[in-house]
Amino acid sequence: METAIPNAVAALFVFLALYALYQFIGVAPSDELAQLLDKQSEQLGDRSWGEITEIAAELRRLQIPRPRGVLAFYPQWSLISSQDWESILNGARHLDIIMNWCGSLLEANARTFGRLLADGLSVALYLPHPGNFGSRDDASSENRAWLNQLADTYQMPRKAVRLRIAESVSQLLELDARTDQITIRLLQGLTYSAVRIDRSRLLISHYDQFRVGAPRAHALLLDLDESPELRSYWAEQFYRFESITPTPVDLMLQLRRSLGSRGSR
Repeated sequence: METAIPNAVAALFVFLALYALYQFIGVAPSDELAQLLDKQSEQLGDRSWGEITEIAAELRRLQIPRPRGVLAFYPQWSLISSQDWESILNGARHLDIIMNWCGSLLEANARTFGRLLADGLSVALYLPHPGNFGSRDDASSENRAWLNQLADTYQMPRKAVRLRIAESVSQLLELDARTDQITIRLLQGLTYSAVRIDRSRLLISHYDQFRVGAPRAHALLLDLDESPELRSYWAEQFYRFESITPTPVDLMLQLRRSLGSRGSR
């Protein structure tokens, strides 16, 4: 086991050195030598694959522990694939979604959400407060400041920000959610996006403090049942979230209608 990696590296170096030499001097190897190089390449590939398999088996045997409560790490939230989302959400009965808006999530995983909603999934949305619920933008100074920050971050008019918040609700209904499957609570600004699945797992990613181009923050999938510390912390956080009076679905739909389509802004 100790010599598997050094042997593979040495053999690969010799093969590449011979190949590079012939490329450098511009002379094609003879048929016999070409056949030899091809044979060595195949043998090297077979031997390296065998050694890699052996190394993987040794790593499994060692059972290096992952941090308690951490199920998966994703380099970027945007790189979580549809297959990943399907696995993460599989069998969910209730979702808590904390986001500035969740249109992209719903659009990219429409089939998964549609199936879960048809099976009775309930969804609690925690969204930024969009101001009032009509076309006039007469938000409080606190809400206006947050809407301005979102508009600057995403480089869009404030009306477009309000529209995307409202669309988070209407898009769920377009996936055949019933109004009694949706609960909405409006917050004074968000510092992270998160999806909690059946109160037992949480996918979380912080918002970039200084955003340059597309979001680049990583994401972690946490097992709240496995870690008492994580379970306690997030139970307290959601207890405070849930103390906020829900906003009727009809009010968000009224806002959506008053703002028109994206093309009309």
